[in-house]
Amino acid sequence: KLYTAAHIENSATEISVNGTLCDCGVGTSLCGCQGEVCFIERGDIDLYDKVVNCEGGGGLAAIIYNNVEGFWTSPRLGEGNSANIPAAFISQTDGQYLVEYGLGEVVAMTPSNSLQFDANSLNSRHICLPEGEYEFTIYDSGGDGICCDWGD
Repeated sequence: KLYTAAHIENSATEISVNGTLCDCGVGTSLCGCQGEVCFIERGDIDLYDKVVNCEGGGGLAAIIYNNVEGFWTSPRLGEGNSANIPAAFISQTDGQYLVEYGLGEVVAMTPSNSLQFDANSLNSRHICLPEGEYEFTIYDSGGDGICCDWGD
């Protein structure tokens, strides 16, 4: 799944990161996510402090999700502040989904302002559907017949 993200101004750019998504809560203290991607909820402290707490705890990158509805298109670390790791901002809806289903999964973070689950990781969601008729559409993004030369 691909998520739209806004680059947080004055954080590192032109760096691609692959790492496990690690929960840092609201990021008010050093996050123990050594070698992982810090996942942080907006609120309580400045974005800069959240990113510094991620970086100080060994995080590879920071993804901060909104704590209110909507998407913040121009998040900033603040005048004169910078970070050595990339940081991105996503919507509350995407953040809540990832809290529920994405923690511990491998994510790829690219300079193109997108976040994506690693194609080789399992990302499953179990839900119960009420009795009825359903239509499922499966897209073959690789163009290889989905698997093993089968399918259209």
